[in-house]
Amino acid sequence: MVFVSHATDDLDRISELVGPVRNLPIDVYIAAEAVGPNRSRAQIKRRLANSDLAVVGLTATAVDDAWVNQEIGYATAEEVPLVPVVDPGVEPPGYVDTDSIAINPDQPEKTVYELLSWLRDALEPIGELTTPSWYLSFSCTQQGCPATVLQPIERQQHELWKAYEHGNTLTAVCEECGTAYEFNPATLGFIGRATP
Repeated sequence: MVFVSHATDDLDRISELVGPVRNLPIDVYIAAEAVGPNRSRAQIKRRLANSDLAVVGLTATAVDDAWVNQEIGYATAEEVPLVPVVDPGVEPPGYVDTDSIAINPDQPEKTVYELLSWLRDALEPIGELTTPSWYLSFSCTQQGCPATVLQPIERQQHELWKAYEHGNTLTAVCEECGTAYEFNPATLGFIGRATP
């Protein structure tokens, strides 16, 4: 599981950056989405303790946010690796002493690509038999088609970036009805149905 820590005011911005991660077979838990009348900070603490890693959105607001700093401290105490995603000009606080991903406001797909690269590398088990199958999975949108469409991600991250730079897309085809879908290879974000 990937835990996402962020300032409440940054929810929309952080959701845009980590949204494409949800296209992969990774359980993503965004802290502010979970806090509500029926949820407690104790639940967030349990989720964080059971996470494989924590993505921390570090903006000017987040570095002074008490909850973000507590989540960083708790992740560190529980030995949950941190993946800092940092705004330009922001100095990572306290226990955040690892390399970071710079948020590129002029090219957000580069930031998403780097985050996906980091996550694929960090969550890739060692050993031939345990290597996961990275893929996109979604319901076909063709009227009357009940199929689930799977798009394997067999390429390495650097190959996906090259495809993006050359204006290429990833194409997934429904095996049941033949409807084709296009995805951005850098972000794995949905573009739309492919034109026949």
